[in-house]
Amino acid sequence: MNPDRPESSSADDSRHETSGGEASGHAEASGSQDVTMSEAEVSSHVDYIKRLFVERTENYGIPLLERLYTRIMKGIFETKDKGVEDGPRYSILRFLVKFAENTANF
Repeated sequence: MNPDRPESSSADDSRHETSGGEASGHAEASGSQDVTMSEAEVSSHVDYIKRLFVERTENYGIPLLERLYTRIMKGIFETKDKGVEDGPRYSILRFLVKFAENTANF
């Protein structure tokens, strides 16, 4: 579990935190192509990311959502342009997990 993340209150949150932490761990611990995620793992991470974004932007108006969207897209393009060896899909997924987990981004 990431010590920088706020505590969760439900068991469902704990289950998703584990999967999100794994994606972050892959980003930090391994830059190799040896680690690949199955479609089910990717789907699980995407669901986790969506849930975090929905929770953290619940009271956002259009202007705040537009600013957040701009920051996310800028980060995605920068990640994609880096040309990391494990492919853009996994790099972008790792970026989104890290971005969504960091409460300072919201």
